[in-house]
Amino acid sequence: MLKLSALFSEHAVLQSGISIPVWGWTEPKTIVECTLAGECAHVMAQPDGKFLLRLKALPYGGPFELKVRNLNSGEETVVGDIMIGEVWLASGQSNMEMVMTATGDNESIQNSNLPLVRMITVPRVARVGGIVDFEGTWEKANPQATGNFSAAGFHFARRLNAELGVAVGIIHSSWGGTIAESWNSRESLMANPEMVSLVQSYESRLFDKDIWKDGRDVDICDPEALLMRQLKKSFDFEELENLGVERGWAAAEFDDSSWREMELPGSWKLAGETYNGILWFRRTVEIPAELAGREWVIGIGAVDKQDITYVNGVEVGATGKGFETIHWNKAREYPIPAGVIRPGRNVIAVRACSFIYDGGMIGPAANMRIFPAGEPKNGIPLAGNWRFETEINLGNIAFSPSNQPIGPGAHNSPYMLFDNKIRPLLPYAMRGVIWYQGESNAERWPQYYGLMDSLIRDWRRAWGQGDFPFYQVQLANYQTPKPYQHNSTWAHIREAQLKTSELGGGMIVTIDCGEADDIHPKDKKTVGERLAALALRRTYHKHEIVPCGPVYTHMVIEGQAIRLHFKHCEGGLLGTGGFFIADLSAAFVPAEIVIEGDTILVSSPEITVPCMVRYAWANNPEGADLRNGAGFLASPFRTDY
Repeated sequence: MLKLSALFSEHAVLQSGISIPVWGWTEPKTIVECTLAGECAHVMAQPDGKFLLRLKALPYGGPFELKVRNLNSGEETVVGDIMIGEVWLASGQSNMEMVMTATGDNESIQNSNLPLVRMITVPRVARVGGIVDFEGTWEKANPQATGNFSAAGFHFARRLNAELGVAVGIIHSSWGGTIAESWNSRESLMANPEMVSLVQSYESRLFDKDIWKDGRDVDICDPEALLMRQLKKSFDFEELENLGVERGWAAAEFDDSSWREMELPGSWKLAGETYNGILWFRRTVEIPAELAGREWVIGIGAVDKQDITYVNGVEVGATGKGFETIHWNKAREYPIPAGVIRPGRNVIAVRACSFIYDGGMIGPAANMRIFPAGEPKNGIPLAGNWRFETEINLGNIAFSPSNQPIGPGAHNSPYMLFDNKIRPLLPYAMRGVIWYQGESNAERWPQYYGLMDSLIRDWRRAWGQGDFPFYQVQLANYQTPKPYQHNSTWAHIREAQLKTSELGGGMIVTIDCGEADDIHPKDKKTVGERLAALALRRTYHKHEIVPCGPVYTHMVIEGQAIRLHFKHCEGGLLGTGGFFIADLSAAFVPAEIVIEGDTILVSSPEITVPCMVRYAWANNPEGADLRNGAGFLASPFRTDY
């Protein structure tokens, strides 16, 4: 009957330097003893069996055994390979959730034998009322496990481990496509005047019997089951017949010369196929005769959302069934039996299916290859032009954070993720938080500053550790590059992130790490290492490390120019573009700049009475290159808010 929280499993990292909470469940009103590294603590379990005790602060070290014993019954649980090190929570939406295999950074995965870098991932649950525990285990970084690690979290932990020489544990609790309202607790939302009506409206509908009437048919607290049920209501079929196979589209002999071409990896919507449904992709590869009789492996990268993959008409692998959406960023790699590959020309065909959002073979390119089994370095690249044809066009099935359902299974309901992805972690001792989120709040940017201000304060209150660091990733560049975009929603989100970074302790700039045509940029190594640099300087006091780029502080009008003042200008200011200036009309025009020390003089011959300046003000700011001597870019900003 004695059970510990999933956080206290084999290979766990516990935070050094502060008291260590340990909790679990046992027989009510019995005495529990906990020992670790020579420290011992006791407590009585509550009437419901829950117990929580705190061990004294411990220095770095390990491995140790964590022993928890019920002194009344004699039952004991022993957990091995416990390290005392540094613990960080990695949270947010899909750009924090993106795993290593989805980035194509295969070299980092293969070179990840790092036993002191460890991660535990909190699963997706959206249960009304929340959960008290979850299913999960700590994993050591190694080539077999690292592929499923949060990429940003892994690179952050790896850098800290290298610099500090201690165990680093990442608690990964993120969820793609999520809004800040869901990560706030109910208490913090109700303390925010802008959110009270949202909570009240949600709760007025939440307990209606119609929401719960389908509970006998499906686990309505399972978000994937909820979405699949919604999709079934949208269509009059359970699963589409494979018309492509019937038409011979998988066969090597099929003549696809009339099909159009699409460059892969890529989104089919960005390529002009603006609908959901099923597309087939085909291409040929030449295989040397001496290798043809062997077993091979094909990697096609991630397919958004499902696929069936064929080689020379033989099905070699498939991922997803029914209306499943959960496989959208999972890299596919399928074995090809001996005898399937022929000397010379071979044909690969992929049936790609998506019922919601985007679709396509989205890579990354490094994971698109075919190679002899056991010899990935001898692979033949598959990225490039593929022929494609539409099997079925289902129209554009539009979902967004603002029109998704609320209630059981709906992850973007108010305070849903706090109750299911954060509360079960409380009060696990940790050093701080790294956070990458904001894309899904762009439609409602005026509320974002208040939401993040309340979230940071509330998480600190809930943990009871004081003002731990809360380091944010500012949104990367995305969409068509533009020098200036007056109505940029992402610029406003970045501004809110900059403002709340003063409360959280810091933020990294990533407007040079994005991809114009992909909201999920693959470069998470830069993201993780910049977060680590911030932590090393501000949390671990490594003063030789530059933590960030220049940050605007204030302005002074000097005649027909405006002088901007900056901090964090280590090595001086460098840059030429990205600045726009305006008078009271707010009609912004490109500006000329003169760098003088830690200041910049901004002007334009078109503006005689300057009032305001904006820098890097666009979703994907073109030409914005202001940086310090360490090469870190300045945060976008405006002087007129």
